[in-house]
Amino acid sequence: QEAYDDAEPLLLRALEVVRRAEEAEEGGGGVEMPSLELRLALAKMLLEVDRHGDALELLQGARVEDDDSAEVRYLLATAALCAGEVDLAREEASGALEWLQSEWAPAEQAEWLPQLREVLAEAEGGEAA
Repeated sequence: QEAYDDAEPLLLRALEVVRRAEEAEEGGGGVEMPSLELRLALAKMLLEVDRHGDALELLQGARVEDDDSAEVRYLLATAALCAGEVDLAREEASGALEWLQSEWAPAEQAEWLPQLREVLAEAEGGEAA
């Protein structure tokens, strides 16, 4: 628990840096956004310290940037479920499953099928993770 308590302020500081970069980018400020990989890692850590709403917000931005990533959609569905946004979790998980089972989805993304099915089952059951 102490490690989580120590990590939370650092994660919130990192989140603030990302938010400022997003604002600067939107305003044409010439600031480069942190990489998608870094933002996904931050979102995962935010989920670990029960900052579900913050993770959800971060992942919604990532989803706009890369809507063909099963990992992004899985994390977004998970964050939505944890934040009590069951409809959003259901929508993201079912949409990702549909896409992954289509002919257009890259084969390497199929590894996310079991996790997405699990999130969808939880969302359809109305359970919060």
